[in-house]
Amino acid sequence: MATDHGSQTLLPIPFLVVAAIWYLVITSVLMVGQARLEAYYGKGSTNSTSRTSRRRKRKRNSSRQEAINAAHTTPDGNSGEWTP
Repeated sequence: MATDHGSQTLLPIPFLVVAAIWYLVITSVLMVGQARLEAYYGKGSTNSTSRTSRRRKRKRNSSRQEAINAAHTTPDGNSGEWTP
């Protein structure tokens, strides 16, 4: 009697495992597709995180600081770096 109840209780487990595997497969495929879409349509985006864009941003920020220093819009006693 107890084994009949146990076999009835564990009957849905294989279906749940199959459903979990299908879920992982489908979400993985969709995730790869989304990454490719974002890479394709994000080519012209200015906030990409590639090394070259970080270098350009750092160079642009330093040139901005140089322009501010050249315009003498900050007091002379500062080192040029501000800590918030």
